[in-house]
Amino acid sequence: MITDVAEERAYAKNPELKDVKENDRNVNQRMLVTTAQEQLNNEIMDAKYKNNPNWQRVQRTYDRVKKDLIATVKKQNLSPAEKQKLVHRLETIDLTLPYTDGPRFSSDDSCGSTQVNAFYSPTYHKFTVCAGYFNTVQSDAGQYFVIAHELGHAIDPNRTASAEQDSQSPITKALAPLGDSKGPVFSCQEWKSVVKKIQDYKPQGTIKFDSRQSLFDCLESKKGLNPITDQELERIADQYAKYRMSDQAGRQNFLLLAQPTKTEDGKTKPNIYYMRPDLRKAANNGDRVIKGATPDVDIQDIFVQSLSCAKGTSGGKEVSYKDASESDRAAIFAKAMEETSMIIKKEMRDGFSYC
Repeated sequence: MITDVAEERAYAKNPELKDVKENDRNVNQRMLVTTAQEQLNNEIMDAKYKNNPNWQRVQRTYDRVKKDLIATVKKQNLSPAEKQKLVHRLETIDLTLPYTDGPRFSSDDSCGSTQVNAFYSPTYHKFTVCAGYFNTVQSDAGQYFVIAHELGHAIDPNRTASAEQDSQSPITKALAPLGDSKGPVFSCQEWKSVVKKIQDYKPQGTIKFDSRQSLFDCLESKKGLNPITDQELERIADQYAKYRMSDQAGRQNFLLLAQPTKTEDGKTKPNIYYMRPDLRKAANNGDRVIKGATPDVDIQDIFVQSLSCAKGTSGGKEVSYKDASESDRAAIFAKAMEETSMIIKKEMRDGFSYC
């Protein structure tokens, strides 16, 4: 029923869509239907719960918990700068209904109906309580405890480490313009400078930014663990970078982003994913666009930028991937893969400094 209504809405806005068989639709066309479904689900969610007394109780409890947590942080024996960061993280968390809409919030379908759960999403920097919980919980104290526990995840040392890297890391800052891109963002001269900055960057050992780290360390036994060395961190970063590159290759993402055309039923057609990381990511996410609190820089964004600026040789002349012959593109493709892998490894190794 919902799917049928959503499709009719999509057809009303895009009449040409009705003439395309479902199996023949490209990702842009599929996203039109998915967006209509998400919008309809949002309307149903609002109609069911926005003025529901059980949800309004969640709102009141959430406001009380947030106020109490902020007051507790302000009483802690922390530096003014640390308190300010933690208070800011708590103040900026938004409470949301359990929508399934990628740009707005992404919970699974059962969270809006029967799932008994509550969670903080670092991707969106938002918090929700699932309908299965707020429609059944009887205890105000129990609800208070659950919300306090989940909001605590926003300021635990692991989460603040991630936030610190996002705001302070030179590599993260250098790559930030690529977030949620629809293709290359930098000019090739700019990209050359970005790559050199990343290549030359020497990650620090361990960056101390949270005085609670010592408390966190004492709560987890280190018995039997080897000491952390730069060599070991390099090895782990290299291993993880290879895993992430292999995962993307296994999904055919690199090939689909690099092929200008595709062959279907013996006919050559334009490849809609060519140099479009946004469309490829949407296809990987069930034809949904995920937009978090900050733009997400993905391997696919980095690869497309790298490929657009990678150079090769053809007939004794330097050529770009776009202008190279099909036989010469393989070497340029390999260069972009190597550069992307180097950046991912550096990014991972830099992240370990904030652990």
